Amino acid sequence: MPKSLPSSLVVDQETQQQMSLAHHMLGRLDEAAARLPDRTVLVSPTQYQEIQSMLALRGVTVASTEIAYAGLPCKPSGMDPEDKIVQYVQSVDEAVRSVEKTSVGRALSLAATGFAQLSDSTSDDEPPGRKNAERLLEWMDSTLGLPLIGKVALGAYLLYSHAPFTHTSDLLHVYVALELIKTGALRDQIVATSVHIDRHRAHFQRIHQRAVETGDLNEWVRFFAAGVIEQCRNQLNLVEQLGQLRDRNLERVSDRRRDGFTRFVSNLASFQVITAPLAAERCKITVKYARELLYCAEGLDMVEELGRRKRNKVYEVKEVRRLVEQSAGMVPAADRIVHN
Repeated sequence: MPKSLPSSLVVDQETQQQMSLAHHMLGRLDEAAARLPDRTVLVSPTQYQEIQSMLALRGVTVASTEIAYAGLPCKPSGMDPEDKIVQYVQSVDEAVRSVEKTSVGRALSLAATGFAQLSDSTSDDEPPGRKNAERLLEWMDSTLGLPLIGKVALGAYLLYSHAPFTHTSDLLHVYVALELIKTGALRDQIVATSVHIDRHRAHFQRIHQRAVETGDLNEWVRFFAAGVIEQCRNQLNLVEQLGQLRDRNLERVSDRRRDGFTRFVSNLASFQVITAPLAAERCKITVKYARELLYCAEGLDMVEELGRRKRNKVYEVKEVRRLVEQSAGMVPAADRIVHN
C-alpha cells in the first residue's frame, strides 16, 4: 500500500504521449456525443457494461435492455429490471448529477453509499482503508495541476490501493467517470473503464503490485490511458454507425412530407427504446402526434412494440439495439495497443 498521497506525478515521454492521445480522444468523443439528439444511447450501454462487470460474480445476470428500461416510467410487461440494476443506475445517476454542484469526493461517497446496498455481505468488518477515506477524498478534490489522465490514473491507483469503501474495486469506474465529468472532458458516463480492466484483469493486478513495490506509475498510467483510448474509439465507431442508420432511415422517408416526421425519424437513431411522451419531448410535438408517428414508424419496420398494451406503449428501435449490442465491449480494429 502506498505510504503517502502524492501531489505530483513524474512519467516518461511514452506515458506523456499516451496521456495526450487519451485526452484528445476524449475531446473527439464528447464533441461527437454532443451532436446526438440524445446521449442516453451511449450512457445506457456504458452503464450496462459497468454493472455487468460488477454483478457478474454475484450471480446477477444483466441484459442490455434492462438498463434502457430502467429509465422509463412505464416498463413493458414482464420487463422490470432487477432491483440491484435499478439501484445501480439510480446511484450512479445521482452521483453524476451531484458532481456538477459538489466535489468528486462527495459524489463518490454518495455512490459508495448506494453501492453498499447492492452488497450481499453481512459482515460488520470495516474496509481495510476506512481510516484513510477522508484524506483520500480530500486529495481527490485538491487542485494538483496534474494532466487529466494522470490525475484520473493516480486517483484510481490510490483508491484501489487504500480500499476505503466496501467493494472499492466496484467504484473505480465511477471515480473515473466523475473526474472526467467534473473537469468537463465529458458530459456523461460514456467511457466503460471496467471493460478494459476486466479484459486485462491479470495484467491489471500485476502492474498495480509493481507500482506499489517500486513507486513507478508509468505502466499504471499507460494502462488507464490505453483503456480510455480503446473505449473512446469504440464509442466513436458506434456514433458513426448511428449516423449512418439515421441517414438510411431519412432516405426511406424522403417522399413523406408530413410536418415533424423527418425530425422524428432523425431522432429515432438515438434511442434503443422509446415512448410517445419521450418522442414528444425530444421532437417538440404533442404526445398525440408522437403516437401517430410511432404508428407510422412501426409500419415501416423501424420500431417494434414491446408487449401489447392499450396505453403507455413502449417501442424498441431494433436497428439501434442491434448496433449497440454489436459494439458493446469491442476492441476497435484500429486499436493496436498490446499489453505484455
